[in-house]
Amino acid sequence: MGDRHLRLVQPNQQQGRQNEVFNEMLRGYATMLLAAGRDRGSVGKLLQMLRGFVVWADAWPWEWTAQDVDEWSADMRDRELALSTLRNRQGVVRRFCEYAVNPLYPWFERCREEFGQVPEQVCHEWNTTRISRSTITVPSDARSAATSFVLCSTTSMTGSSRW
Repeated sequence: MGDRHLRLVQPNQQQGRQNEVFNEMLRGYATMLLAAGRDRGSVGKLLQMLRGFVVWADAWPWEWTAQDVDEWSADMRDRELALSTLRNRQGVVRRFCEYAVNPLYPWFERCREEFGQVPEQVCHEWNTTRISRSTITVPSDARSAATSFVLCSTTSMTGSSRW
């Protein structure tokens, strides 16, 4: 699965328009994220991840399918990326799709008018990694800090350190 085909693309007018709309989508998404309090550095990383998925899938967001996510996720697992990395990257695509299909933004209608296709949610509970107790690890120093907090809280509430 990791050996996706590479091809030399000769730019044409339609591809230029697709790239233009995609960049407008990313600018709008970045604006929304900044308005919601995200910092510019993390927004830049999210946009770069989305650009990477477009290249990997060889498809624009209005062409993405659940199968693209399946194959991309399987490719990441084949490369032995951590489950947390996989979950994070899937989450980036999921949240972008939520933005792209939201009727409060123009992308659904605009893509239908310009390309005859619309963005859709391609990350679902059945094709994305979920958090489970077995995948969560807590560093030992965090455990001891949590225990100290509980002991301090219990002492201050009861006046003693008894449970």
